[in-house]
Amino acid sequence: MVNMMKARRRAGGRPDGDEGFTLTEVMVAIMIIGILAAVGIPTFLGARARAHDKAAQAPVLTAPLAAETLHAQAGGFTAATTTAVQAGVNSPFYRDSATASTGPTLLSD
Repeated sequence: MVNMMKARRRAGGRPDGDEGFTLTEVMVAIMIIGILAAVGIPTFLGARARAHDKAAQAPVLTAPLAAETLHAQAGGFTAATTTAVQAGVNSPFYRDSATASTGPTLLSD
């Protein structure tokens, strides 16, 4: 029985004691990894760009809501000072109208 298994092993093209992967198996594995990377990397970069866009939009969308909340609480917009709106927006990128926006990441009212 053992001799038959050795004979079959030799018939498969690999000598006794020679173990490991063939060049074809390694190339197929590398090709599969390359295809997965070609599909996955652009998807990841697109999701990252969308996340940055949403982070930039958040203060712009939140500032009017903070002002409306202050209006509802105080009965007028006199309580909607820059400091109060900035506290409601909770963003370090929001500045008052006296401080001009210095870049694409700063929002002034």
